[in-house]
Amino acid sequence: MKTVYNAANLLEAQMLLDVLRQEGITAHIRGAHLQGAMGELPAAGLVRLEVDEEDHVRAREAIDRWEAASPVPDTPVGTTANGSAGRSGWALPALGGLALGVALSFGLMRVPASSEGQDNNGDGMLDEHWRFSASGRHLSTETDRNFDQRIDEIITFDGHGQLVRADSDEDFDGVMDTHIHYKKNNPELGEVDLDGDGVTDVRTLYRDGVAHTVEYVDPITQKVARLEHVRLGAAISADIDTDGDGRLDTTEGYSRVGAVTSRVPMAQ
Repeated sequence: MKTVYNAANLLEAQMLLDVLRQEGITAHIRGAHLQGAMGELPAAGLVRLEVDEEDHVRAREAIDRWEAASPVPDTPVGTTANGSAGRSGWALPALGGLALGVALSFGLMRVPASSEGQDNNGDGMLDEHWRFSASGRHLSTETDRNFDQRIDEIITFDGHGQLVRADSDEDFDGVMDTHIHYKKNNPELGEVDLDGDGVTDVRTLYRDGVAHTVEYVDPITQKVARLEHVRLGAAISADIDTDGDGRLDTTEGYSRVGAVTSRVPMAQ
């Protein structure tokens, strides 16, 4: 086997895999596992396409034709086996006028133009759908996690490949009840609607992507009734409103298994 293309990401590799298949060339994707669970994120050239040595020339010619028909991105996103910059996207006709070209480019970066996905349980239906712009930028991943043919998780990216938001249906009732907001690819705020009334009942605050505080909101007063301090995913203490007056008045400490080890009034 011989490397014919170093892809920018798994989506680009899969796209080119289909291009080569249409030419009657068998290719294999190597290094996909290096991207982890989020296969659509950039892989810095670690994902590559390999073909049999006797097919290498034909494969390079097919990829060259594909690159010639693809728009040039703002910055190189991959490097081909012969050193040229890899590209993602489809052909755009020559346009008269700079303003029209800029306007179309702006739109293509933001409007979903194609969809690919993955069949995770082998039933012949896509359980995971990848949406990306015509220029090849990844926009979102929509997943049916319990294979009931309903989307129950949507992960959204901005125009630079950064995570923005994850919405999920954690009890599979058809309503997105859990929402995680991201900043610089780290979770920053989690919100859960426990009763489906559209109001957040539990908020999780993150620091450097790690949960450190969980707030439980009273459904009547909309004030925090319980404030848990979290370490390594477990509550180590909590400030509690024991009399329902909207003020946290008692602090409890917990053991590793959640047993109450201390209980003291808070200074008012």
